[in-house]
Amino acid sequence: MTIGLCCLAGSLSSITRNFGWLLMRAKRYAWRATALYFWLIVLAAVFGLYDGIQNVERDLIDGLLSSLTSVGFEPVNPDYIGGVLRVVWVLTITVFRPMELLSFTIYVLTFPVLIIGLYVLKKILEYNGTEWSSEQSPSPAGRPLRAVTGCSVLLAAWIVLYGGATEWPSILPGIVLSGCILFLVTFRLFARVRPVTSGSVGRFGWLVSFAERYPNTVGEEPDESKGRGGLGSEAAIMHFHRRWLVRTALMMRGSKGRNRIVMLVFAEYIVSLIVVAAVAIFFWALVISVTGSEPIPLFDSLRISTTYFLPGIETPNIGVRLPFWTSVGPAATGWVLFVLYIGPAGSVLPDRQRAAATELENTYHAMRHYAAVLGRGIKKRKKLRETLPE
Repeated sequence: MTIGLCCLAGSLSSITRNFGWLLMRAKRYAWRATALYFWLIVLAAVFGLYDGIQNVERDLIDGLLSSLTSVGFEPVNPDYIGGVLRVVWVLTITVFRPMELLSFTIYVLTFPVLIIGLYVLKKILEYNGTEWSSEQSPSPAGRPLRAVTGCSVLLAAWIVLYGGATEWPSILPGIVLSGCILFLVTFRLFARVRPVTSGSVGRFGWLVSFAERYPNTVGEEPDESKGRGGLGSEAAIMHFHRRWLVRTALMMRGSKGRNRIVMLVFAEYIVSLIVVAAVAIFFWALVISVTGSEPIPLFDSLRISTTYFLPGIETPNIGVRLPFWTSVGPAATGWVLFVLYIGPAGSVLPDRQRAAATELENTYHAMRHYAAVLGRGIKKRKKLRETLPE
């Protein structure tokens, strides 16, 4: 019995690891596809073809919505379904995390240089007889897709299929999914109040991993069999990589680097709060849309829900009587987020900033270490190259 349970536990653990690996690969391909689509739009705008691509997108969305309507679904207005899907897509592949959203932005903007540079590097290494690892292909940093991502995908599908619905049976799945997302992101937000322990490099582990790949690939000791040309090419690439390491390390050094990470942690705190507030507004908007004396369009219920979280906004007059609890619920949610949470979270924020500063300092020393390894490797290759015949 015990042996059987152990085998079952081992099998489940293996399945979980494999599933996580598949999700991570799916996330990598999603980042690459999104970056490719972004630059396709940029090139289309530069060459005057943007209107054509926009027309194609509009035709595809109209066709999709017409097909869904013909089989009994109630999709949302095509005027804003494209924007809704784009926002949900980006939030999904960044797992609703501000730091991943920042990494994703940098990844997309540098995608052409990254792809071309790594392709050239791969060809040069292969030409010089250095083994190229497939793990060195460009990939996003961050965690694999989790429950909040699955709920977000299902919610996006619900918006497409039933976003224009006004009846309880059709709205209920959206309420449940948005409620699950609200619970998950709120739980993650409240987890920030727990005591902070800094790791070695913590959130910068992906940067150190990227920095160490090339030094670990070529090694510090040169290979005489590569000849003068191969050693010269290797030294040139190592010099380029070392310059990048030095420049990145300089951004992390001293008080300026500490100030940057302190502001970044604070921005992450603010953005996380905004994300949770946006999810809460959407959740209560769905609830409000079906609990009045008459169904309320989603856009109007969003305006009503927003007024409870942002009191300065005037409540729209829609002529529908709402139960008392629909005003208490959003107000209580906003009170918990903006009153009860901010105090404890604000007291822990300095500890989180200090932990992030420690991780940044450790990352700085790691970058300097690999820069020193490359520097010694460059000198040894140049010295060995001088001893070889022409």
